[in-house]
Amino acid sequence: MGRHLKQTDLAQLRTNEQAKVNIELQSAYEAIAALHKTVEVLQKEVQTLKGGDK
Repeated sequence: MGRHLKQTDLAQLRTNEQAKVNIELQSAYEAIAALHKTVEVLQKEVQTLKGGDK
């Protein structure tokens, strides 16, 4: 192999990196979804405090 990576090694590296990125993206998506839900709850609470129903 020497200093050159085989094509299969490059494919494996890409696969490993993609898996890491997918996990990070999933975590980010879950955090965004949780924040979105929190914002919805807070918006309803603000409407209630203002005396109106939305």
